[in-house]
Amino acid sequence: MIVSSTNGDSAFQFEKLSFLLNLELSRYWSHVVNCRSCNAAHKGLNALEVVLQVASLAFVGIVAATKQSVMSLAARNTMIAMAVVCFAGSKLLAHFIYKNFHYQDYNHAFR
Repeated sequence: MIVSSTNGDSAFQFEKLSFLLNLELSRYWSHVVNCRSCNAAHKGLNALEVVLQVASLAFVGIVAATKQSVMSLAARNTMIAMAVVCFAGSKLLAHFIYKNFHYQDYNHAFR
């Protein structure tokens, strides 16, 4: 791979090669877009990720907006714990989506 040169063409070629390699190794563009079931699963999981993020913010907002005397300590702690679980679930789901729908690992040792 050529990184730099005097006329700048090789830097453009390096960027083009990098883009094509990423496009070739991208599972999303090579399969998920064209497969109906994978596309539906990808959209559903993305929607679930957003729902978990909104739920996390909603739980924190509810706890912050209510007065201390209105909600018991156990209820407050439960809602904060649910917010943390929703946020962690959202992050784990984002990693799962990336690993299974976007990134295609290629091991050169098997070739």
